[in-house]
Amino acid sequence: MIELKRHTIGRWHYVLTALAVAPDYLRNRHGPCPGCGGTDRFRFDDKDGRGTFFCGGGGEPVSGDGFTLLNHVYGWDFKTTAKEVRKVLGIASEKTTLLPANVVPITKPKVSKTQLYAESLWKSANSDDGYVASHPYCVRKGIKWACGASRGPASGRLVGGNADCLIVSQTTLQGTLIGVECINPEGVKQSFGKKGVLMLGNTLNKSLPLYIVEGWADAVSAWMLFGDVVVIAVFGKNQQDKVTDEILAARPQRNIIIVRDSDAQIGNVG
Repeated sequence: MIELKRHTIGRWHYVLTALAVAPDYLRNRHGPCPGCGGTDRFRFDDKDGRGTFFCGGGGEPVSGDGFTLLNHVYGWDFKTTAKEVRKVLGIASEKTTLLPANVVPITKPKVSKTQLYAESLWKSANSDDGYVASHPYCVRKGIKWACGASRGPASGRLVGGNADCLIVSQTTLQGTLIGVECINPEGVKQSFGKKGVLMLGNTLNKSLPLYIVEGWADAVSAWMLFGDVVVIAVFGKNQQDKVTDEILAARPQRNIIIVRDSDAQIGNVG
């Protein structure tokens, strides 16, 4: 196991997102915990590349490396955790020869240049609430905190060169980062990587209704308006029905509310 741990050094962001821990949790700032919720009890500092974290746990602190974090999120024992990590790293069993620590596993899917650029934008962006809220687009929309977005320079045919952009993550429904949407001060939008979703609210509470809204700003407005709900922002036309179908395939009884151009269609879509 010591050898396995050695080969996870510096790879925990990849391992955790591959195991459906949303990238929004993997930042060295206080926020909700992917294992037990809350609002500001958790931070991911990844010291020495070991996937380290701290969770206040509502009075019962938990801390440790990436293996401990997976145990905290999923309740796995170490044997199960090690098995899942080996799968992600392309290691078939304990007896399999481990890849050198600086080699990317051959099972890792190919990533396009735009997706790599999306990942670099997201990792380097500033998610401070005040800094994000002071962006001209947020000021016009009345958005007072980050709401799942960050801010940083981005370059593209639509947004311009080295533009001061809001950077909104786009993930799979399981939380793996696959792209970003950049919004420049004039409100021009450009996506990099693949189209995905952004989830706002307590995603750990499966009893809350889901609101599916097109666009980040409209999703923030819906979240502020409806209160204790989960809002899913989709990016692009015809994505609302696609995402709804994906959710209902996994959870047929989930209460879903599709918001189209501020005109809510309310009810159990299933």
